[in-house]
Amino acid sequence: MARPRIIAGKHPEPHNEEAWGLYLVDEARWLSVTFVTERDAKRFCEDLEGARRPFWP
Repeated sequence: MARPRIIAGKHPEPHNEEAWGLYLVDEARWLSVTFVTERDAKRFCEDLEGARRPFWP
């Protein structure tokens, strides 16, 4: 099974226009994770890419 593609992007939260989130590309949905800054969101994505053990099956 291929690893899912996850990207950082502006989260569509109506109460927080500055929020950054993670978008699961293959399933076309936002994950239930929110970050305060773009840097934090992108760093999390990089950490997932470099993880020895993936967080998914």
